[in-house]
Amino acid sequence: MDISSQIWHFWNMLQDQSAAKIPTYSLYGESVEFPDILHCEPIADRAGLHDWHIAPHRHLNLHQIFLITSGHVQMNIDGKAYSMPEMMIVSIPPHCVHGFTFEKQTKGMVLSIPAVEIANITGADLALIEIFQSTKIIPATDKFVATLDEINQEQHLASPARASLLRSLATQLTCHLAASAETQIQLVNPLHAKVTAFETLARTHFAKSWKVADFARALGMSPTHLNRLCREVLNQSPKEYVLALIVLEAKRLLAYTKEDVATVGFRVGFEDPSYFSRVFMRETGQSPRAFRTVYELG
Repeated sequence: MDISSQIWHFWNMLQDQSAAKIPTYSLYGESVEFPDILHCEPIADRAGLHDWHIAPHRHLNLHQIFLITSGHVQMNIDGKAYSMPEMMIVSIPPHCVHGFTFEKQTKGMVLSIPAVEIANITGADLALIEIFQSTKIIPATDKFVATLDEINQEQHLASPARASLLRSLATQLTCHLAASAETQIQLVNPLHAKVTAFETLARTHFAKSWKVADFARALGMSPTHLNRLCREVLNQSPKEYVLALIVLEAKRLLAYTKEDVATVGFRVGFEDPSYFSRVFMRETGQSPRAFRTVYELG
Protein backbone atom coordinates (compact mmCIF):
# COMPACT_ATOMS: atom_id res chain seq x y z
CA MET A 1 0.00 0.00 0.00
CA ASP A 2 1.59 3.36 -1.07
CA ILE A 3 1.65 6.40 1.22
CA SER A 4 -1.41 8.03 -0.39
CA SER A 5 -3.46 4.87 0.07
CA GLN A 6 -2.31 4.61 3.68
CA ILE A 7 -3.45 8.17 4.37
CA TRP A 8 -6.82 7.54 2.72
CA HIS A 9 -7.29 4.29 4.66
CA PHE A 10 -6.48 6.10 7.89
CA TRP A 11 -8.92 8.86 7.02
CA ASN A 12 -11.75 6.39 6.38
CA MET A 13 -11.08 4.84 9.78
CA LEU A 14 -11.42 8.27 11.35
CA GLN A 15 -14.69 8.89 9.53
CA ASP A 16 -16.18 5.86 11.25
CA GLN A 17 -15.42 7.31 14.66
CA SER A 18 -17.18 10.08 16.55
CA ALA A 19 -16.17 13.63 15.63
CA ALA A 20 -15.08 14.01 19.23
CA LYS A 21 -12.17 11.65 18.45
CA ILE A 22 -10.65 14.10 15.97
CA PRO A 23 -7.88 16.04 17.76
CA THR A 24 -8.47 19.76 18.17
CA TYR A 25 -5.45 22.01 18.60
CA SER A 26 -4.53 25.65 18.90
CA LEU A 27 -1.42 25.00 16.78
CA TYR A 28 -0.73 21.38 15.76
CA GLY A 29 0.45 19.40 18.75
CA GLU A 30 -0.29 22.25 21.18
CA SER A 31 -3.27 22.84 23.46
CA VAL A 32 -2.43 26.34 24.74
CA GLU A 33 -4.04 29.20 22.81
CA PHE A 34 -1.99 32.21 21.80
CA PRO A 35 -3.64 35.63 22.07
CA ASP A 36 -1.44 37.17 19.38
CA ILE A 37 -2.54 38.90 16.19
CA LEU A 38 -1.19 36.01 14.11
CA HIS A 39 1.50 33.33 14.05
CA CYS A 40 3.81 32.49 11.15
CA GLU A 41 6.41 29.74 10.92
CA PRO A 42 8.27 27.65 8.30
CA ILE A 43 6.52 24.37 7.55
CA ALA A 44 9.70 22.47 8.38
CA ASP A 45 9.68 23.78 11.97
CA ARG A 46 6.64 21.69 12.88
CA ALA A 47 6.30 19.06 10.13
CA GLY A 48 9.96 18.09 10.53
CA LEU A 49 9.30 17.20 14.18
CA HIS A 50 6.54 14.79 13.13
CA ASP A 51 8.44 12.96 10.35
CA TRP A 52 6.71 15.22 7.79
CA HIS A 53 3.28 13.79 8.58
CA ILE A 54 0.51 15.87 10.18
CA ALA A 55 -2.38 13.61 11.19
CA PRO A 56 -5.99 14.77 10.59
CA HIS A 57 -7.01 17.41 13.13
CA ARG A 58 -8.84 20.71 13.32
CA HIS A 59 -8.67 24.18 14.87
CA LEU A 60 -11.85 25.69 16.30
CA ASN A 61 -10.74 29.31 16.33
CA LEU A 62 -7.90 29.59 13.82
CA HIS A 63 -7.80 30.18 10.07
CA GLN A 64 -4.63 28.78 8.48
CA ILE A 65 -2.91 29.55 5.19
CA PHE A 66 -0.21 27.15 3.91
CA LEU A 67 2.29 28.19 1.23
CA ILE A 68 4.39 25.52 -0.51
CA THR A 69 7.43 26.98 -2.28
CA SER A 70 9.21 23.71 -3.04
CA GLY A 71 8.36 20.05 -2.59
CA HIS A 72 5.07 18.18 -2.84
CA VAL A 73 2.20 17.60 -0.41
CA GLN A 74 -0.59 15.03 -0.14
CA MET A 75 -3.58 16.54 1.70
CA ASN A 76 -6.80 15.22 3.19
CA ILE A 77 -9.41 17.94 3.66
CA ASP A 78 -12.81 17.00 5.06
CA GLY A 79 -12.44 13.43 3.84
CA LYS A 80 -11.16 14.14 0.31
CA ALA A 81 -7.61 13.63 -0.95
CA TYR A 82 -5.75 16.34 -2.86
CA SER A 83 -2.26 16.64 -4.31
CA MET A 84 -0.58 20.03 -3.86
CA PRO A 85 2.50 20.94 -5.94
CA GLU A 86 4.93 23.75 -5.22
CA MET A 87 4.03 27.45 -5.49
CA MET A 88 0.49 26.78 -4.32
CA ILE A 89 -1.51 28.04 -1.35
CA VAL A 90 -4.19 26.24 0.63
CA SER A 91 -6.46 28.39 2.80
CA ILE A 92 -8.24 26.44 5.56
CA PRO A 93 -11.00 27.95 7.76
CA PRO A 94 -11.67 27.03 11.39
CA HIS A 95 -13.30 23.64 12.15
CA CYS A 96 -12.23 22.08 8.81
CA VAL A 97 -10.56 18.68 9.40
CA HIS A 98 -7.22 18.52 7.58
CA GLY A 99 -4.07 16.41 7.47
CA PHE A 100 -0.86 16.48 5.44
CA THR A 101 2.00 14.25 4.33
CA PHE A 102 4.86 16.43 3.09
CA GLU A 103 7.68 15.30 0.85
CA LYS A 104 10.76 15.47 3.05
CA GLN A 105 12.52 18.85 3.04
CA THR A 106 9.41 20.57 1.66
CA LYS A 107 9.78 24.32 1.99
CA GLY A 108 7.06 26.85 2.71
CA MET A 109 5.27 28.77 5.44
CA VAL A 110 2.10 28.42 7.48
CA LEU A 111 0.21 31.47 8.72
CA SER A 112 -2.34 31.08 11.56
CA ILE A 113 -4.86 33.86 12.23
CA PRO A 114 -7.30 33.83 15.19
CA ALA A 115 -10.91 33.98 14.01
CA VAL A 116 -11.52 37.10 16.11
CA GLU A 117 -8.97 38.97 13.96
CA ILE A 118 -10.59 38.21 10.60
CA ALA A 119 -12.99 41.18 10.69
CA ASN A 120 -10.07 43.51 11.47
CA ILE A 121 -8.25 42.22 8.38
CA THR A 122 -11.13 42.20 5.88
CA GLY A 123 -13.17 45.22 6.99
CA ALA A 124 -16.40 45.31 4.97
CA ASP A 125 -14.75 44.26 1.68
CA LEU A 126 -16.82 41.32 0.40
CA ALA A 127 -14.01 40.05 -1.84
CA LEU A 128 -11.71 39.77 1.19
CA ILE A 129 -14.42 38.31 3.45
CA GLU A 130 -15.04 35.57 0.89
CA ILE A 131 -11.41 34.44 1.11
CA PHE A 132 -12.00 33.29 4.69
CA GLN A 133 -15.38 31.59 4.19
CA SER A 134 -14.32 28.24 2.72
CA THR A 135 -11.30 26.08 1.96
CA LYS A 136 -9.44 27.10 -1.22
CA ILE A 137 -6.38 26.08 -3.20
CA ILE A 138 -4.83 29.09 -4.95
CA PRO A 139 -1.67 29.61 -7.05
CA ALA A 140 1.01 31.60 -5.19
CA THR A 141 2.24 34.88 -6.66
CA ASP A 142 5.59 36.54 -6.03
CA LYS A 143 3.76 39.35 -4.21
CA PHE A 144 2.11 36.86 -1.87
CA VAL A 145 5.43 35.17 -1.09
CA ALA A 146 7.15 38.51 -0.43
CA THR A 147 4.35 39.70 1.89
CA LEU A 148 4.33 36.44 3.85
CA ASP A 149 8.11 36.68 4.29
CA GLU A 150 7.67 40.21 5.65
CA ILE A 151 5.00 39.01 8.10
CA ASN A 152 7.36 36.29 9.31
CA GLN A 153 10.07 38.86 9.97
CA GLU A 154 7.86 41.51 11.59
CA GLN A 155 6.07 39.16 14.00
CA HIS A 156 9.33 38.68 15.95
CA LEU A 157 9.89 42.42 16.47
CA ALA A 158 8.54 44.44 19.38
CA SER A 159 7.90 47.78 17.67
CA PRO A 160 5.22 50.10 19.13
CA ALA A 161 3.05 49.70 16.01
CA ARG A 162 3.54 45.93 15.74
CA ALA A 163 -0.15 44.95 15.94
CA SER A 164 -1.25 47.56 13.38
CA LEU A 165 1.57 46.64 11.02
CA LEU A 166 0.80 42.90 11.20
CA ARG A 167 -2.91 43.54 10.56
CA SER A 168 -2.00 45.75 7.61
CA LEU A 169 0.31 43.10 6.16
CA ALA A 170 -2.35 40.40 6.71
CA THR A 171 -4.84 42.58 4.79
CA GLN A 172 -2.29 43.01 2.00
CA LEU A 173 -1.77 39.24 1.91
CA THR A 174 -5.53 38.68 1.67
CA CYS A 175 -5.72 41.15 -1.21
CA HIS A 176 -3.12 39.09 -3.09
CA LEU A 177 -5.25 35.98 -2.49
CA ALA A 178 -8.38 37.74 -3.74
CA ALA A 179 -6.52 38.81 -6.89
CA SER A 180 -5.88 35.11 -7.67
CA ALA A 181 -9.50 34.09 -7.04
CA GLU A 182 -10.26 33.39 -10.71
CA THR A 183 -7.83 30.46 -10.74
CA GLN A 184 -8.71 29.02 -7.33
CA ILE A 185 -10.10 25.61 -6.53
CA GLN A 186 -12.87 26.06 -3.97
CA LEU A 187 -13.79 23.14 -1.73
CA VAL A 188 -17.31 23.70 -0.42
CA ASN A 189 -19.06 21.81 2.35
CA PRO A 190 -22.75 22.89 2.65
CA LEU A 191 -22.81 22.29 6.40
CA HIS A 192 -19.72 24.44 6.83
CA ALA A 193 -21.38 27.27 4.88
CA LYS A 194 -24.26 27.37 7.37
CA VAL A 195 -21.95 27.22 10.35
CA THR A 196 -19.75 29.92 8.80
CA ALA A 197 -22.79 32.20 8.74
CA PHE A 198 -23.24 31.57 12.48
CA GLU A 199 -19.54 32.23 13.12
CA THR A 200 -19.76 35.55 11.26
CA LEU A 201 -22.69 36.61 13.43
CA ALA A 202 -20.94 35.35 16.56
CA ARG A 203 -17.80 37.39 15.85
CA THR A 204 -19.99 40.48 15.36
CA HIS A 205 -22.29 40.04 18.35
CA PHE A 206 -20.36 37.97 20.92
CA ALA A 207 -20.03 40.95 23.27
CA LYS A 208 -23.73 41.91 23.03
CA SER A 209 -25.18 39.14 25.23
CA TRP A 210 -26.94 37.40 22.33
CA LYS A 211 -28.44 34.05 23.27
CA VAL A 212 -28.62 30.93 21.07
CA ALA A 213 -32.22 31.79 20.18
CA ASP A 214 -31.09 35.22 18.92
CA PHE A 215 -28.48 33.69 16.60
CA ALA A 216 -30.93 31.04 15.39
CA ARG A 217 -33.57 33.68 14.63
CA ALA A 218 -31.09 35.78 12.66
CA LEU A 219 -30.10 32.70 10.64
CA GLY A 220 -33.70 31.61 10.00
CA MET A 221 -33.46 28.28 11.82
CA SER A 222 -34.50 26.78 15.12
CA PRO A 223 -32.15 26.78 18.15
CA THR A 224 -32.24 22.96 18.04
CA HIS A 225 -31.10 22.94 14.41
CA LEU A 226 -28.32 25.45 15.15
CA ASN A 227 -27.16 23.37 18.12
CA ARG A 228 -27.05 20.23 15.98
CA LEU A 229 -25.08 21.90 13.16
CA CYS A 230 -22.54 23.40 15.55
CA ARG A 231 -21.98 20.14 17.38
CA GLU A 232 -21.58 18.28 14.08
CA VAL A 233 -19.13 20.73 12.50
CA LEU A 234 -17.50 22.52 15.43
CA ASN A 235 -17.78 19.81 18.07
CA GLN A 236 -19.10 22.63 20.29
CA SER A 237 -22.49 24.06 21.15
CA PRO A 238 -23.20 27.64 19.94
CA LYS A 239 -22.97 28.79 23.56
CA GLU A 240 -19.54 27.16 23.99
CA TYR A 241 -18.32 28.69 20.72
CA VAL A 242 -19.41 32.20 21.71
CA LEU A 243 -17.84 31.82 25.16
CA ALA A 244 -14.55 30.78 23.50
CA LEU A 245 -14.67 33.97 21.39
CA ILE A 246 -15.31 36.05 24.51
CA VAL A 247 -12.40 34.50 26.41
CA LEU A 248 -10.04 34.81 23.44
CA GLU A 249 -10.90 38.49 22.97
CA ALA A 250 -10.48 39.09 26.72
CA LYS A 251 -7.03 37.45 26.55
CA ARG A 252 -6.05 39.69 23.65
CA LEU A 253 -7.20 42.84 25.46
CA LEU A 254 -5.45 41.83 28.67
CA ALA A 255 -2.22 40.99 26.85
CA TYR A 256 -2.04 43.92 24.43
CA THR A 257 -3.84 46.86 26.05
CA LYS A 258 -3.54 48.76 29.33
CA GLU A 259 -7.29 48.75 30.01
CA ASP A 260 -8.21 47.75 33.56
CA VAL A 261 -9.87 44.39 34.20
CA ALA A 262 -13.33 45.90 34.70
CA THR A 263 -13.11 47.70 31.33
CA VAL A 264 -11.93 44.53 29.57
CA GLY A 265 -14.87 42.65 31.06
CA PHE A 266 -17.28 45.33 29.91
CA ARG A 267 -15.76 45.28 26.41
CA VAL A 268 -16.54 41.56 26.09
CA GLY A 269 -20.07 41.79 27.48
CA PHE A 270 -19.82 41.60 31.29
CA GLU A 271 -21.36 44.40 33.35
CA ASP A 272 -20.21 42.81 36.63
CA PRO A 273 -16.38 42.74 36.95
CA SER A 274 -16.52 40.02 39.61
CA TYR A 275 -18.59 37.76 37.39
CA PHE A 276 -16.17 38.37 34.49
CA SER A 277 -13.24 37.37 36.72
CA ARG A 278 -15.03 34.20 37.85
CA VAL A 279 -15.84 33.16 34.29
CA PHE A 280 -12.28 33.92 33.11
CA MET A 281 -10.84 31.89 36.00
CA ARG A 282 -13.17 28.98 35.25
CA GLU A 283 -12.24 28.91 31.55
CA THR A 284 -8.49 29.55 31.81
CA GLY A 285 -7.45 28.51 35.32
CA GLN A 286 -6.07 32.02 35.94
CA SER A 287 -7.49 35.30 37.12
CA PRO A 288 -7.42 38.15 34.57
CA ARG A 289 -4.69 39.89 36.58
CA ALA A 290 -2.54 36.75 36.79
CA PHE A 291 -2.93 36.20 33.04
CA ARG A 292 -1.86 39.78 32.31
CA THR A 293 1.18 39.54 34.61
CA VAL A 294 2.85 37.02 32.28
CA TYR A 295 2.78 39.55 29.42
CA GLU A 296 3.84 42.46 31.61
CA LEU A 297 6.90 40.48 32.72
CA GLY A 298 7.64 39.44 29.14
